[in-house]
Amino acid sequence: MSRITYHSIIPENNRATYGEFDVVDFRAQFPNRMMNLNSLRLTGSFQVKDQNNAQVTTQHCQLDSLVGSHSYWQQIQVFVGGVSVDNILEYPRMVKMLTSASENPADMFNAHNLCELKAPCDIVAEEMLRQEGIPVQQAVPVKKNLDFSCRPMISLNQVYGDRRTLSYEKGGDVRVVVTLARNNAVLFGLDVVEGFKYELTDLRLEFTSYPDDGDTTTPIMFKRRQGLNKVSLQM
Repeated sequence: MSRITYHSIIPENNRATYGEFDVVDFRAQFPNRMMNLNSLRLTGSFQVKDQNNAQVTTQHCQLDSLVGSHSYWQQIQVFVGGVSVDNILEYPRMVKMLTSASENPADMFNAHNLCELKAPCDIVAEEMLRQEGIPVQQAVPVKKNLDFSCRPMISLNQVYGDRRTLSYEKGGDVRVVVTLARNNAVLFGLDVVEGFKYELTDLRLEFTSYPDDGDTTTPIMFKRRQGLNKVSLQM
């Protein structure tokens, strides 16, 4: 395939910053094209502030090293043409189980994990939450928020088989709705107290697409995951 196009979608409820419990709604439209499945990513920048609303610098505060930026998304819903294909609750817990079962700490140095803010140990995980220092010759050191690129474990990113593209003519709009997790579910550490919070900025849904080939009959095979509540029976 040729003429690949890169799409970057801002939320329909676009705001300067997002925090705990916020719902972020992305609607992807790509007329006359096919979405390249397994290419969807959630990207943005983040910062962590302490109870005094100051940027975290030396405090012991971190994300889960095996979850990284997936920690931000408490719930993910995906709709294709108005039909629900995903409704994943407790999403970070699912990511933690899958990562711990399939990868080890050394794998966290791989580029696909580092861009998701995963880390090999707690020390690196703490450093991830501090602003990135820019080495320039200025009287006041320049700092900027660290960015992330997260590939969510949703059905559209778990496609296998021969057909790995979704025609807009067949599927229509693709909506991805994420609910942000509460602060104390994302941040933890020795110095974390009530009032610590995270903020996300410049959120985007990104993916690639190809010109439509007109095939709307070949089935698309994907993995679908759903959380189950444990029920205890008393006799």
